[in-house]
Amino acid sequence: MDCTLIPICSEIEHHLEYDKILRIHCEFCGKEGISYRCINCEYGHCNTCYMDKMAEEELNDKFSYNKLRRAIVKIKEKLKTDNIFSDWFVGVSKESDEIYFYNPITRTLTYEYPLSPEPPSSPTPSTNDTPPSTNDNPPSTNDTPPSAGAPKPRVKDDE
Repeated sequence: MDCTLIPICSEIEHHLEYDKILRIHCEFCGKEGISYRCINCEYGHCNTCYMDKMAEEELNDKFSYNKLRRAIVKIKEKLKTDNIFSDWFVGVSKESDEIYFYNPITRTLTYEYPLSPEPPSSPTPSTNDTPPSTNDNPPSTNDTPPSAGAPKPRVKDDE
């Protein structure tokens, strides 16, 4: 049994090349005669519709570029307000069009904003100055804070 594979085009991505055929209708406007046809199927556009589509894609690319440029300006302002502007370089990845941050001093690259939020504060030390219990049975109530048995931090006296 002889089988041949026929390429199937995606509805989204047709690979169009110049191929003028008069008997096929344009997929957009319905005009007879196409100038650009998919290399894998009969999908095609007349010259006018093809040029309109290319101009639309170019406008979308310009819009995306301007949007990224405005985002970079805002991020640089935020870096200045956080006093870390001189430490970080802001760029755009060529592969994914994502904004990244690069620190040339530490040679680190990240896609997350480099200033982390303040860590949660430590629990307040207990005011109960009694030493921890020496018996092996823990108290039966659960009202003792977890830091009650922890050693107290040393405080340096200024004399």
